Amino acid sequence: MVRIADEAKTEMLGLRMLIIDEVHNLLQGKIDQRSLVLNGLKFLSNELRIPVVAMGTNEARIAFQTDQQLGNRFEPLEMPRWRPGKEYAWFLKQLCGGLALNDGDDLLASRAVVERIHHLTDGLTGETFRLIAKLAVFAAQQDEQTLQVEWLGEVGWVHPNDRRS
Repeated sequence: MVRIADEAKTEMLGLRMLIIDEVHNLLQGKIDQRSLVLNGLKFLSNELRIPVVAMGTNEARIAFQTDQQLGNRFEPLEMPRWRPGKEYAWFLKQLCGGLALNDGDDLLASRAVVERIHHLTDGLTGETFRLIAKLAVFAAQQDEQTLQVEWLGEVGWVHPNDRRS
C-alpha cells in the first residue's frame, strides 16, 4: 500500500489522476465498511488535489448516493456501448497497437471484421479489450505479431451473454 501524505509527494510521483474500478462492489459490504471506504475517497480527493474517477456498473451510482457529499462531488457519466463504425475501428487499432499486435493487412479497416468483433463483444469496452488482449496472447504463442482474422474463431472466446448464463 502506498501512502501519500501531501501534494508534494503526489507531484513527485507524477500522479495526475486516481482511477478506482469496481466501485459497485461497495454495496456488498456492511454499512460501516461502506462508510469507511467512502470517507477514504473523500479524504483522497481532498488530500491529493487530483481528479478521482470511480468506475463501476449502474450500482456504483447507488453506492455514491448513500453519501450526500460524494453524490455531489462525483458526476455520473454513462459510457455507452460502442457502435460498429469508424470510431470503434479506431479504438480497435489503438488497442492492438498498445498490445504490440500489428494490423498488417489492415483488417480493422474492413467493416465485416469490425462488425464481427463488435458482435463478439457486444460493443462493451472491457469485453473488447479482453478479446484484443486474448488475440495478442494468441499471436505471441504463434510467434506472430500480425493480426489474423481467423484467430477470432481460434482463441476460445465465449460471448459475454453465454458466460453469464
